[in-house]
Amino acid sequence: MLYDIMRRYLYGSEPESLLMILMGMAALVANITCLTLIYKYRKGEVHMRASWIFSKSDVVANLGVIAGGLLVAYFNSPYPDLIIGCIIVYIVTRGGITIIHEASKLN
Repeated sequence: MLYDIMRRYLYGSEPESLLMILMGMAALVANITCLTLIYKYRKGEVHMRASWIFSKSDVVANLGVIAGGLLVAYFNSPYPDLIIGCIIVYIVTRGGITIIHEASKLN
């Protein structure tokens, strides 16, 4: 994803704000449904904790995509999409690192 952000920054892109908002909303509904289904297992074994962490990250990312779509439309600029994309990369990477640390405690 970081590669794509850099590519779009260097070579330009025209993000479609309405498509971003609609896809972000659809994904948000799906990820909230997943969180609801795995809620009671969120402190279980490492694979369930990993599912919980990544699903939470996905919900935050979905909200970021929706916000990015709104900001792209408002400012008529691709920069909000690029900035929010970088924030999403950070959040997902941090979640992955958390999962690796938790999994390594098992050995």
